[in-house]
Amino acid sequence: MTKPLPPGDLSPLADVHCHLGENLARELQLAQGGSVRAVVLTAARAEEFGPIAKLCADTCAADTRPRLIPAFGVHPWYAPSAPENLEELLDRAFDTAPLGALLGEIGLDFARPKEEHAAQRALFRRQLAYAACCALAAVVHSVRSVEEVIAEVKALRRRPVLLLHALSASADQIHRLAALGGYFSFSAHALAPPRRRMRAAAAAVPDDRLLIESDWPSGSDSPAAVADALVPLAELRGVPADELARRIWANSRRFFAAAGII
Repeated sequence: MTKPLPPGDLSPLADVHCHLGENLARELQLAQGGSVRAVVLTAARAEEFGPIAKLCADTCAADTRPRLIPAFGVHPWYAPSAPENLEELLDRAFDTAPLGALLGEIGLDFARPKEEHAAQRALFRRQLAYAACCALAAVVHSVRSVEEVIAEVKALRRRPVLLLHALSASADQIHRLAALGGYFSFSAHALAPPRRRMRAAAAAVPDDRLLIESDWPSGSDSPAAVADALVPLAELRGVPADELARRIWANSRRFFAAAGII
């Protein structure tokens, strides 16, 4: 079994999926001085755009680590109540991020009641079109909807860079999404032994498209402990954890560059 690495032995890392939470300031303080260099702070509702923009701007002005990178978008769970002027709200939010931002968290979740699916599809298309038009990378949530996500992305004339977060999918679906510009991120919590399908998906991700996340405050993971995801990933992929950490950091930098993050 792969053992956790001491912090001093770790490559720099990025937590590419984290949310607002009551104790986020404490979690980020714990991450200071460690291996975490960047945290993507992802919105779920339009009401979160302002707080995320302010927190990221304050952190940037203070020049502290980890750097916070904002992501603005509406999660499929909130599709039925998405604001009609969403594009206007997105424009305002992205204007507050001179060093770059992502679009997200967007997507489809067909584990939700069927009555919501039409609204989810409509919102996903709107936000994908916005990402394509503005050359933004999109953070995508997909549950029981992988084929639908693939179809919607393929329908675009101009395709955004994608970050598929905690995706449970077949190896074939993983490779088709990678061919469409997809990167894939996983947390330690998402890779617990009972979650066989997601573990198989993580093992199938191409070496140059693998990233890690905490998805805080969901589960038990934290931005400060995002390196915990290296342990199950190293076991699944049959590589030393320190080597995998360096590879994932290189992937993170490539992803941020493709997303226009300065």
